Amino acid sequence: MRQVLSLALLLLAAGVNPAGAAGISIALQSASGGVTVSGSSPNCTASVGNVNGLGAGTPGAGVSLFTTGVSNGVLYTTPYNIIINNTKGSPTWELKAYVSGNFIHPSILIVYSCAPLVSCSTASDYSTMSTNAGAQTTLVPTNNNYPFANTPVTFTAYVGVYIANSNGAGVFTGSDSATIYFSAHDITNNKTVNCSLGLSATAQTAVQLRLATAGGLTISPASDYSADFGTVNGIGINPAAGVTMVSAAGGVIYSPPTISSLPSPAFCRLRARARFM
Repeated sequence: MRQVLSLALLLLAAGVNPAGAAGISIALQSASGGVTVSGSSPNCTASVGNVNGLGAGTPGAGVSLFTTGVSNGVLYTTPYNIIINNTKGSPTWELKAYVSGNFIHPSILIVYSCAPLVSCSTASDYSTMSTNAGAQTTLVPTNNNYPFANTPVTFTAYVGVYIANSNGAGVFTGSDSATIYFSAHDITNNKTVNCSLGLSATAQTAVQLRLATAGGLTISPASDYSADFGTVNGIGINPAAGVTMVSAAGGVIYSPPTISSLPSPAFCRLRARARFM
């Protein structure tokens, strides 16, 4: 009995919890509306699927796309769950993360993060996740609002993959991945637990054809482009602004004074030429 007690005291003095001792734990899981988080803690994986720098096409299941509020590229995002179980009910703890293994192409693909308790509904809610172990991104700050004891609490956070709309030399297509390392730190009891998420994406080529007003009839962006010629009649009375009328056999033709909207191609990860007929 004296030897067992001495061993337990020795383990505690060394900062090691003996078997059966309670403390803080962390796990990652799929979130509703998000991609599948595979594996089990401490090592999990997830993928945002196919991505391109123009945001062309439809994102994969469980993935959202931000094209506004993002500079020189787009942002693909997905929610995931972080389960914290603080069985000692420590009043002081925190949750941080950083990119411990970056994408092979860090100028093209960047990991972004939106912390729990934030709406994550606009691109401005996201920020670049730290790649520095000494200055990690805070997901849940040190506070006394979650001293939960023996009751796991689920936090829903979002992870994003920014992809640049680069074109020409230096671009790439194909799969790439990064590793995010999470640390839940029980400050009161000086215990830290960790887990990781391997995040992958597949960069693809993309091309878009855009229309814009060029001095004539207004071209309005929507899910498709639209143009309104206003009120028309068979004898060409009072054409709308930006529209001219020319006579034709049996009636009139309404048209912009010139080509009012020139197609404007956008390329991503391509070396291409465009010609319009």
